[in-house]
Amino acid sequence: LQLFGWRMIVAAMLAVATFVLRNFGEAALVASYATAVLAVLLIGIAIFRLVRPPAVVSLRADGFRMGRIAGAGIRAALWAEVEKVDTVDGELVIGLTGDNASRVPLGLLPRKAAALEREVHLRLNAAHGYRRLP
Repeated sequence: LQLFGWRMIVAAMLAVATFVLRNFGEAALVASYATAVLAVLLIGIAIFRLVRPPAVVSLRADGFRMGRIAGAGIRAALWAEVEKVDTVDGELVIGLTGDNASRVPLGLLPRKAAALEREVHLRLNAAHGYRRLP
């Protein structure tokens, strides 16, 4: 939502610049069209990203890949490199070999946090050959 807001602010400034440039006559007409196109394009990108946000975490059979999260640590690893998974202070901490870690703020996934934790544990167990006892 923060990026959406910033994109909309920049689009509004471009719209104002468009109207200002239109008042300068024929010489600035091309520039006014360019700023109008940029404003419309920026609004379209903002709406597209709001409707379809980027992935926070992508879980695969061989490992995981994280999106662009500030302070996430290691962004991609194989399940064989994972030593432990824990929840600490509202973050899913995936401990990797060599004292490295990946952190996923669970606040980014309010309705899917429990499902993410469960899926990470299932994929980690499958990667290491663990199975449930009958």
